[in-house]
Amino acid sequence: MKHNITIQDMVLTALGMALVFVATMYIKVPNALDGYFNLGDGFVLLFASFLSPGLSFLAGGLGSALADVAGGYAYYFLPTLLIKGLEAVVVSCLIRRYGEKVRIPAYLLGAAIMVTGYFLAKWYLKGNMMVAAAGIPENILQSGDRGRCLPADPALSGEKPGTFDSLSQLNQQQSVQKLLITAVPADVLGTKLGTVFPETEKPAVSG
Repeated sequence: MKHNITIQDMVLTALGMALVFVATMYIKVPNALDGYFNLGDGFVLLFASFLSPGLSFLAGGLGSALADVAGGYAYYFLPTLLIKGLEAVVVSCLIRRYGEKVRIPAYLLGAAIMVTGYFLAKWYLKGNMMVAAAGIPENILQSGDRGRCLPADPALSGEKPGTFDSLSQLNQQQSVQKLLITAVPADVLGTKLGTVFPETEKPAVSG
């Protein structure tokens, strides 16, 4: 089925890429095994939950890969692009096909793709299986901590399986509004939110 990319799709993709980049680049803890723990995966899954597979690949894969380049891990650009991109695509495809009931299993499968992918990538880059295996616990922990970046009530609630292509703009907007409230300073949010979603009511922002 042909999918027409709207202005809102482009805005959400750019926002997703930016938040994945920031969460990966700045919310991280380097380790001694040539890598780092980060919270970018939470945003990879969040945007894969309502973007199309192709746009999810850009938001999750490219956002994460660019953070690797900016953080001094440029040789991980291609592995990260493919691993995080595939993770996002699989999650997006499953949720679009089967609906909200497979959200948690889709996230678990995405975590398995990420852990396995980085194990194989590090094994290839380092030439040592034991060094690659040493990074598995960290990646499992990282995949388990991703839920902190996800909204309490997902934007997909109430969708019937197999009808994800007709996801209402209201549900998308509500999800992103909640994300913006936590990610964007209040003084900026008050002026920018109405520009992005002019037909929705602006959420109350304290302070």
